[in-house]
Amino acid sequence: MIELILLFTVIYYLLVYFNFFGIYGSPGSNQINLNHLFKYYYSLYTEPQNISLQKIDSNLKKGYSTIFGYCCRQLFNTFIQNIKNDIKYKNKNINIGVSPIHHTSFRDIIEKNFPKENIHIFDIDEEYEKIIIPDNKKNIDYDIIVITHLWGKYLNIDDIKENIKNAIIVEDVVLAGKFEKEFINNSDLLFHSCGMDKRPSSIFGGYVHIKNKHNCIIENMKQSINILEIPTNKDILKKLYDTTLLYLLYNLRPIQNITKLILNLSGNELSDITQQIRKNKPGFEHTNYMKRPTDLMININNSIYNTQKDTEELFIKKNKLFICQFSNNQIIKYFPWNSKNENLDSCLPYNIIYIEEIYHEKVIEYFDYINTCIIRNPTYKTFAHSDKEIKKMLNNIIYLPCLYNLNNNEIIELSIFLKKILYTIE
Repeated sequence: MIELILLFTVIYYLLVYFNFFGIYGSPGSNQINLNHLFKYYYSLYTEPQNISLQKIDSNLKKGYSTIFGYCCRQLFNTFIQNIKNDIKYKNKNINIGVSPIHHTSFRDIIEKNFPKENIHIFDIDEEYEKIIIPDNKKNIDYDIIVITHLWGKYLNIDDIKENIKNAIIVEDVVLAGKFEKEFINNSDLLFHSCGMDKRPSSIFGGYVHIKNKHNCIIENMKQSINILEIPTNKDILKKLYDTTLLYLLYNLRPIQNITKLILNLSGNELSDITQQIRKNKPGFEHTNYMKRPTDLMININNSIYNTQKDTEELFIKKNKLFICQFSNNQIIKYFPWNSKNENLDSCLPYNIIYIEEIYHEKVIEYFDYINTCIIRNPTYKTFAHSDKEIKKMLNNIIYLPCLYNLNNNEIIELSIFLKKILYTIE
């Protein structure tokens, strides 16, 4: 037995030495604090009854109240249901203006709750910097505007602020820019996710900042969340199990390497398994999320609010190092959302690239061959009746290994490998 272990260890380190395992890292990051993870496990054992029976917290922040939820999509869905049931909108065709690109969950909730003729899709400029209202959509009486910020920065929404009055302006800031600019647009609601790969990063949960002048929205949100079903220990335990599994895969190199070795020996493609994991693991379920948050979840997510700065500085530093490995022409072609970003100060927790879809199979085969994780766009989505060019753009996005756990040499190595395949398709 000892001999087998020694043999396996020798083989493993030989494979590491000859770079069999490719570039470390997955298409997402898992930045959770292990103390939080242990607290959740411990609380299930010691205080199984400590599932939120108290009121939802609301804390004053810059003229906003903060309401915590079971997840970001639960909060957004609760807001939309309350708007639809509000006597002010009860017998009205609610007009909603939207940025063209959203998270899957926001897109799905909007499409499910409003007819497509009432969902008015705005434009975005060629550099993916600015939201523009088309001329034929400027004279509509909007009730709600929903903007999702992307690319690890805040999109410019000045056109909306200048041309649309009296609408409730909602911002999804899950993948937005620097934490210090969060309230720059003075919008009515700002939604956050506290998923393991977001900023601030927790295990699960979310929160929304709501302007204090919207007292009815605040009270309705609190009441609606308080009557939701209490998550069972089984619900929480499954989330903890999934999160722990991903933490091990995303953060411990030996486990990731051994998993790659097993996949290779069994004849499976790394990209197929990565797609499966991304689809089925925490943060990606689209059912069973209308639950009440636990007290522990609220307390942890409240305590990490001011911890975002260090994480975003790390992402900015690593994203900048990666992008700087490419020429200006390559940046314009493959990273267009950075083409006018002279400071390269994106704090996106993913590493995405724009490559025409006709080359995707070739790129994926290449990354499978070098045993490095890659995945087609799982996050950025648009509407069923959206512009064909937007749909085409989203279909062209690929997720590269996240830079979060890579050191500087590995980031440069990743760019070298990437440029090798880019040269074959240019």
